[in-house]
Amino acid sequence: MRKYQQVKYIRKKLFWVATFIGGALVSGYLFFENFKTLGQNDKVKNTWLITIVSTIVIIAFFIFENVKIPKQLLPITYSAIAYGLFTKYQADKVEKHLGNNGRFYNWSRIIGVSIIGLMVTLFLLFIGAFISDIIKVFI
Repeated sequence: MRKYQQVKYIRKKLFWVATFIGGALVSGYLFFENFKTLGQNDKVKNTWLITIVSTIVIIAFFIFENVKIPKQLLPITYSAIAYGLFTKYQADKVEKHLGNNGRFYNWSRIIGVSIIGLMVTLFLLFIGAFISDIIKVFI
């Protein structure tokens, strides 16, 4: 039982907050951490693939002006989707861990990861906007 308690997961509430702040990259990282802890290494590759594609799509929504979706809805939408996937694939195992007095990552680690993810996403957004401006000059 002692070894089981040393395993750490990300809680549902923290998952939502981290995804909202940090975006798809943070969501993918948190899924990765939980899947790795659960021993479900077969899901890690798909997690990163979905994370990369999602990040590209989110950045494209912010870069291209002809997209008619309100930009304010984007964080709520991707957070809700990620939370739904978390509930479907990981929540029951995390709740079982909680019921066995298991340990979880704390707020400070999750917020730190979220801020780093936000900075990386903003950097990628900046690079994407810069590249799209260069492409517009030549078209």
